[in-house]
Amino acid sequence: MNQLQRLNESIKSYNIAFKNFLGQQKPNSLPIFVEGFDDRSIYEQPIQTRWQACKRSGEIFVYECGGKAQVYEVWETMRNRNYVPEYSDTMIFIYFVDKDLSDILEEHYIQAPNIFVT
Repeated sequence: MNQLQRLNESIKSYNIAFKNFLGQQKPNSLPIFVEGFDDRSIYEQPIQTRWQACKRSGEIFVYECGGKAQVYEVWETMRNRNYVPEYSDTMIFIYFVDKDLSDILEEHYIQAPNIFVT
């Protein structure tokens, strides 16, 4: 892997997604964490439509984490609340992960009301 490929991969990492969240967070916003670009294109528009139908005023921010494990890392970090501001108790956080072959491989991942396995 050359330097350019390493830089491109690091942009998609959990750490970058989380740092982007910290830089963009706003009260009433809806942060959504997904595995990658393809997931963003699947979820962003339907959620935006529903968000507007509910007459919510905040913006939707979609963060690409770079994989299933990285989405769970962001969830764990948010759960620790070490970096989340005071208004986080009123914020909604949504996480999407792909099922892929998890059932066949008998992989077990964290289950939570705001983690959606598709």
